[in-house]
Amino acid sequence: MAIKSVSKAVKKQTEIVTKKQEQKVESKTPQDIITDFCKNTDTDMLLFNSTIGDSVGITNGFVDFILGRPHKKNCMLFLTTYGGDANWAYKIYRALKTTYDNYDVVICGFCKSAGTLITLGARKLYFSNVGEIGPLDVQMSKKDDFFKSQSALDMFRSQELIRKWSSDFFKNFFFELLKSTGGTMSVPVMSDAVNKMAGNLFSPIMDKINPIEVGETWRAMNIANNYGDIMKSPNVKPDTIKMLVYDYPSHSFVIDMQQAKYLFNDVETLTEHQLIIYNSQLKKILEQPQQNGLYGEIIKFLS
Repeated sequence: MAIKSVSKAVKKQTEIVTKKQEQKVESKTPQDIITDFCKNTDTDMLLFNSTIGDSVGITNGFVDFILGRPHKKNCMLFLTTYGGDANWAYKIYRALKTTYDNYDVVICGFCKSAGTLITLGARKLYFSNVGEIGPLDVQMSKKDDFFKSQSALDMFRSQELIRKWSSDFFKNFFFELLKSTGGTMSVPVMSDAVNKMAGNLFSPIMDKINPIEVGETWRAMNIANNYGDIMKSPNVKPDTIKMLVYDYPSHSFVIDMQQAKYLFNDVETLTEHQLIIYNSQLKKILEQPQQNGLYGEIIKFLS
């Protein structure tokens, strides 16, 4: 009888302790939960939301912030940007690789161009439902318009289009001429006539292409390509750099989580702790690039 009473008392005491523990867990703030996670996993959670470049000092400040503070073993970077300078993207990558054993990138909204370049060095990528990266075609200032930019691919796409037009014109006009003359005109004569017609039509267009600009464009394309080869981690699949630099039709092309799985080996949806951050007051900041930019520790933004 005494044993049963002790057993009941122990069970009751256990239930009380368990209930108190549950209440304690429920009473934790998002900041407490993330702080515990960072401590248990030896992870720094950082936020960068800005154009990547040194024009307003945000990127330079972020690089100094990474290199000049006590740090844990791993890093989880919440990255939001429309893109920017590939050289500064490399500097952020280099700071992360110098400081941490590994870094993961969390993509909750826009992470374009130079932002995509930074994801190449990550161990793993996490996407929200609206997260997206983009192609690596470098943006160049438009000639005679300092405030506007264009994709470095535009010139090569234009050349490809002109070549296709001239080739289609030659074939169509040649066979049309062959049909209309009933074969009475020799092939060399017809070819010469079609060549002259094509030349008169397309030479004015080709004359507008500046070889120096073609060279500048080619070098700009190679910036992203070369940095991509340097920065890529084992998470990057073999043909990913080529696809990101050359294969997509436009700079604004949306590469969401499902498409990213064709480019990277390890791509996942947001984890429980990332969702806590995403669903907090930071949601807008994590989705939309900010005009003035910001960076820092996630925990400070949650407080």
